[in-house]
Amino acid sequence: MEIGPVPPIIGSFVPVFTLGTPGDLSVAYTAQVGKYIQIGKLIRYNLTVNFTPTWSSGAAGNLIFRGLPFQVDPTTNWGGEITGIGAGLAFPSGVLHITPRAIAGTNDVTLYGVRSAAAGLTLGIAQIVSGAALSVGVTGTYLAA
Repeated sequence: MEIGPVPPIIGSFVPVFTLGTPGDLSVAYTAQVGKYIQIGKLIRYNLTVNFTPTWSSGAAGNLIFRGLPFQVDPTTNWGGEITGIGAGLAFPSGVLHITPRAIAGTNDVTLYGVRSAAAGLTLGIAQIVSGAALSVGVTGTYLAA
């Protein structure tokens, strides 16, 4: 019995910003937009987050955007493209460009700095300033778990 092609499902989600160790992180948003198209287990997503993070102590770790609509397949991280980065995000030393990564086994996206002469790195709290507005746009594809 043939069931034919799988029709796409179009939906939305609300992305949120956090840190690996949030501490006393507080986030004020001016935009949180997430949209996706699902075809079987293949997910194509787009997220835009405009926000101002504020902290005074205990905050540390990687920059994380949570809320992907389906958990990422646990076997691999998935890449994507940056669709926009506003002022307020500092590139680490030697980073040529930044790419998003949907992290295996989570509903999270991190930002990864690609270097030519050294290993890349996941962007962290050192790349942002408490109280400074940020705007991040990301698009990517991943396989749902």
